[in-house]
Amino acid sequence: MRLESRSARRISAILGASVAAYFATHLWFFFSTSSQLDEVNRRQLFDQASLSLAYWALFVIAGIALCALAWRFDSLNLFAKRAFLVGCLALGVLAVVRAEWWASVCFLYCAGTLALAHRRTAHA
Repeated sequence: MRLESRSARRISAILGASVAAYFATHLWFFFSTSSQLDEVNRRQLFDQASLSLAYWALFVIAGIALCALAWRFDSLNLFAKRAFLVGCLALGVLAVVRAEWWASVCFLYCAGTLALAHRRTAHA
């Protein structure tokens, strides 16, 4: 059974966009809530949540990049395809350690579907 390249790219792009939207919503609610606090409490909140904010911002950027690169996966050269697949796996591991498990599944599923759709890249 072979997965169509176009449908694999479409699924991966949709998952990347959903990850970016999900973590962007986290950032939006955090910043909108923190704007209602006074200066001292806001500073304490930012001090305590700085690591989470950094990871959320990383996952937003990674989701946007995943969406764009998954859509153009066929036009990438062999090295870029391999780097993209390894990057998705690394982001999946980072997401399972630092964020929700379903976000890691999105990154890992993207790598798996694209690798299965392009077996020559996965086996090379």
